[in-house]
Amino acid sequence: MMPISAPGSNKSLATAGFTLIEMAVVLLLMGIVSTLVVVNMVPGDRQTLQAEGQKLADLLAAASMEAQTSGRTMAWVSNGRRYAFLVTNDQGDWVTDDDSFWRGKSLPDGISLQSRAIDQPGYDNGARLVFHASGVNAPFRVWLHKGHASAMITSDMMNHVAVGDARDSE
Repeated sequence: MMPISAPGSNKSLATAGFTLIEMAVVLLLMGIVSTLVVVNMVPGDRQTLQAEGQKLADLLAAASMEAQTSGRTMAWVSNGRRYAFLVTNDQGDWVTDDDSFWRGKSLPDGISLQSRAIDQPGYDNGARLVFHASGVNAPFRVWLHKGHASAMITSDMMNHVAVGDARDSE
């Protein structure tokens, strides 16, 4: 049997496939899109700080609720890189709670607790944040920093805790 060749068939075989320029353009576009995806997936300082601030705010609100439900006064103390929760024992002394939920924790790398303020006249701002069994607590502000980003955790007397960008409060 003899192969039969249709007119113009050699021309269609010669133009099949992609040119080197077309392949380079497609690879360049894929590189740009993948770079944008990776950059947007990696959280920046502000997002990391907001997430850590929300975690700490939730713990502070939980400590206030724990004080109310257990009838034991609780407190939060920190040194800038670590923080812990304390409870009063039967003698009224501050002790660390060995419960895994309340034990001391370290802030993630790069995040620091710069300052805190208790918004009550006569209250020592260097002292611990105290959560009373009555549920009525001194309003406070806690500032977290990472790089150039800042977040502020605020609370009112009835323990409504919120996290915001520290620039919004200035």
